[in-house]
Amino acid sequence: MGSTLPLLLLLSLAPAQGEKLALSNARSTYGVLGPERPDDKYLPGDILCVTFDIENLKADDTGLVSYKMGLETRNKKGEKQYSRDPQEIKVLLTLAGGRMPAFAVIEIGSDTPAGEYTMAVTVTDQNAKTTENLTRKYEILPKAFGLTRIHATYNFFNSTQGPPAPAVGVAGQNYLMNVWAANFERAKEGGDPDVTAEMTVLDEEGKATLAKPFTGGFSKDVPEKLTSMPMQFLLELNRPGKFTIKLKATDRLAKKTAEATYRLTVVESK
Repeated sequence: MGSTLPLLLLLSLAPAQGEKLALSNARSTYGVLGPERPDDKYLPGDILCVTFDIENLKADDTGLVSYKMGLETRNKKGEKQYSRDPQEIKVLLTLAGGRMPAFAVIEIGSDTPAGEYTMAVTVTDQNAKTTENLTRKYEILPKAFGLTRIHATYNFFNSTQGPPAPAVGVAGQNYLMNVWAANFERAKEGGDPDVTAEMTVLDEEGKATLAKPFTGGFSKDVPEKLTSMPMQFLLELNRPGKFTIKLKATDRLAKKTAEATYRLTVVESK
């Protein structure tokens, strides 16, 4: 991937009304709607997604809420790395209920130096004239072979990239598990990489659901400037249960392996 500035996406779901504005239940997730990550450590080129709840937005007489969200990131020295002015968001309180899930997403530039960083999100309730802040520390690791941009999407009409899929699916749905292999080596002659990948689905008892893993990878036709490559695995949610998706990639030239796990719950359609 080329050198890029962080890309901010501020998304929200159905809101709810209460008394005092609050930002709660903050956690880092594998993409929008995905399960919680085990840590806040990222490789350059990865995507940081912080999921949280905006509670107690004040609605007007029509049930409409209006709020602004902004974001900035700073390095360990306190130097601003990126900022985006608050964006106004208006949503009708369709379901009410007291809270609204929200997401702050940053695309980490492939040239971002290793080190500790802080992300700060600001939310202002336009009707109540109140503001709350959320800060989250994260670490950018030195460049190394690894798995990045892990997230699930819906597989609509065999599309290669559908909308984000939640970590709780319904039996009968089709998911795509998306993952990027980053910072692989290339052969001295020809410049081709040699990366293999596999996905194993484990049940609640930790046993593989199938005798053999799903496999994939790439070893040719990778443009010279690319330092990471996307891969996809199909997930047929054919029965309810709690599952762990185990992802593994091996750089056969560098003799390095990277692994990651993704928790998925499937419920029965009712």
